[in-house]
Amino acid sequence: MSSNKLQYFEGIRGLAALIVVFHHLDFVLSLNLDTKVFNFIYNLSGFETLSNISQSIFSFFLNGNLAIFTFFFMSGYVISIKLFTGNSKTYLISAISKRYFRLMPPILGSILISFFLMKFNLIYNIELSTVLGTENTLGYFYNFNPSFLSAFKSGVWNVLFTTNRAGYNGPLWTMMPEFYGSLLCFLTFIIFNRIKKRHYIYIIILLTSLLIKTPWITSFILGFLICDLDYSTNWLKHLSKLTQKYIFTFTTLSVILCISIIIIDKITGFNKWPYSNTITSFLLVFITMKSKGLQKIFQLKPFLWLGKISFSVYLLHWPILCSLTSYIYLSTGLSRNLNILISSTFTLVFIFLTSSLYTKFIDQKSIIVARKIGELVKNKLFSHLNKLNID
Repeated sequence: MSSNKLQYFEGIRGLAALIVVFHHLDFVLSLNLDTKVFNFIYNLSGFETLSNISQSIFSFFLNGNLAIFTFFFMSGYVISIKLFTGNSKTYLISAISKRYFRLMPPILGSILISFFLMKFNLIYNIELSTVLGTENTLGYFYNFNPSFLSAFKSGVWNVLFTTNRAGYNGPLWTMMPEFYGSLLCFLTFIIFNRIKKRHYIYIIILLTSLLIKTPWITSFILGFLICDLDYSTNWLKHLSKLTQKYIFTFTTLSVILCISIIIIDKITGFNKWPYSNTITSFLLVFITMKSKGLQKIFQLKPFLWLGKISFSVYLLHWPILCSLTSYIYLSTGLSRNLNILISSTFTLVFIFLTSSLYTKFIDQKSIIVARKIGELVKNKLFSHLNKLNID
């Protein structure tokens, strides 16, 4: 994060990445922790409503989809800042040209890791699914013959431009929305930036995304819209006094609405509506943006460290769960509870260690390379345009 003002965003990103890991760890080991919380509270109190509420609050820390839409919203916000605060023309050229090269190398690296794990028979999720009786879910992944050519193609093309539902790294289905969502923000700025009442157009785009059921577009455009409101001079003149006057009311209502959605998710099945996570993730980040206390929490060193390695955590956790975690669980021969404890502990430590190394040697290097490519394209383009003007 380039701006110290938004340093806490890195902390939120770190927590979101951790939630994704918990979500998939719960899935791989068939823990069903939220159901166990419900049963525990119900046996203790005898009240179903209280049990549902407790289960819903606990489920927040296992809600991988909520974390994903938090990533999308923050990405839409962060990549749009320089559009409204700097030289938008030069930034656009650089940002668009480097976006692919920013995402592709780390993605390719994680897929090649999965390929070699499969090639040397180090993936054990199918065996684990048989032991746990989850053949139709966990056993669905890595259930194909690996090929270096297909893995390479997946890393440089499929993940970002087509789909990756059951590929070499299943959770990377989010990379295509991440890539197209950023381009959508850039395109929206190019087309509508000079229009004074462009907020109405944003609303139309949001409503359209609702109609065509693309919640990831909603998240990115919401991030773009809030960024426009925060950094556009015209908007700040009209909103600054109103925001300051009613900030406590806005924040309180947002907290109440956010908690209500989380609880309703479990009690009524509202979770089936694809926009529950979109709205909740937006509210959670919005609340933090308006709360100095929450910002201080997310600026603590553990959260910032998690945020720094969050992209690598996201890229590496799934092949680790399907290899190391599955192997440990199958090999210990201990009681289930002790097995879960040992498998989970080793998994988290290994994910953090490998993600730190991956961030240093792969992710950060790709940022440098992407930045150089963006600068090169920008300089070449402006040089060419200057020559045309001279002629």
